[in-house]
Amino acid sequence: MVAGAADAILLLSRGDSGCLCIEFKTETGRQSQEQKRWQEAAIKAGNRYSVIRGIEEFIEVINEYMKPI
Repeated sequence: MVAGAADAILLLSRGDSGCLCIEFKTETGRQSQEQKRWQEAAIKAGNRYSVIRGIEEFIEVINEYMKPI
């Protein structure tokens, strides 16, 4: 594991995104500085990045990402 890396990465390109990176947090959880730097680098590289705070949000993000192009 690399410090700051997303908890899950869906290695499937969709539209203009190379992959979907997901960071799971509780309702009050906060990203570390390493996670913020990793998020910034992932987005700059052309990937999508989401911080997820519940199962409903996870389902929404996945469904949106997987919509037909």
